[in-house]
Amino acid sequence: MSRLFAIGFTLFAISCGPCQAAKIPCYAWLSGPGTETDKDLEARFTNLKRKGIDGVLYSAGHDPETYRRIGKIVKAAGMEFHAWIPTLIQQNDPKLKHDWYALNGLGQSAYDKPAYANYYRFLCPNREEVCLYLADLYGRVAEVLEVDGIHLDYIRFPDVILAPGLWKKYGLVPEELEAAIRESMENGAAGICLFTPDRMTEAHWAVFEKAIHGRK
Repeated sequence: MSRLFAIGFTLFAISCGPCQAAKIPCYAWLSGPGTETDKDLEARFTNLKRKGIDGVLYSAGHDPETYRRIGKIVKAAGMEFHAWIPTLIQQNDPKLKHDWYALNGLGQSAYDKPAYANYYRFLCPNREEVCLYLADLYGRVAEVLEVDGIHLDYIRFPDVILAPGLWKKYGLVPEELEAAIRESMENGAAGICLFTPDRMTEAHWAVFEKAIHGRK
């Protein structure tokens, strides 16, 4: 009887002990492989797994075979493998046509007049050819057995107003306006595009139009 009591008490104590908190999954955003060899990649991914990373979101262009190669190495390291491929920002593919790109308010193509940075060349999602192109691109990568999922990026049009931390980098906001714009954002506005009309000076409109159309 005492033996049964001891076993029962032990089981009860274990069940009432502190529960181990479930681990929050951690994923790493990476790109490559560049010149990395399989041995280089094995060392890299093994190190990530050792540090607690559960999965990799990997950008490696459009070639399904590249994702197959990387995926095998990631899986061998014990992690999930997700492809990370931009959606509407596309270039350097002979399949892409010039008239597939989005137009700004001046009728200028994002291919010829990208906003902010040269890589900001956005396709137009209203064109059927663009939808078919993307469906084929993602479909071929999704067929790779090693790919657990596909992370879509740039599923949008170009920014109207960039994040404040990027204003000076792209020369969008004169220094004399920056303090006023930041004050507006801190008071609940999303940026100079939400200034009330009576507060929008000519200088404000100039910055706003520059942000929309890109620097000339």
